[in-house]
Amino acid sequence: MPSPLIMTIIGVALLALFLYVAFLNAWILLDGLRGKEYVPSWIPLFGGVCGAMGIGFLPVDAVKTFWWLPLFLDYGTIPGMLHTIWFYIRGKKNGARAGSRLKK
Repeated sequence: MPSPLIMTIIGVALLALFLYVAFLNAWILLDGLRGKEYVPSWIPLFGGVCGAMGIGFLPVDAVKTFWWLPLFLDYGTIPGMLHTIWFYIRGKKNGARAGSRLKK
């Protein structure tokens, strides 16, 4: 098993990557809520998975119980997926096609 120092370095690096991607996803979400005409695509799954893995690498057992938290904190993971499903279902009920909300 690798030393606790190596595990900590890997865990902190993955958590830093999680924070960066989660920040980008939050910024994209806020741009969309502000009604900007062009909003780039969010990064699905990557940030939350990096955060969960980062917590898993940390050599502190008390922290490892919160491995699931980044999956909910990053919009690109569970919240974004749920929003996408809700948007798709709502569009099907209204008879809308994908992309029909876009400005022409």
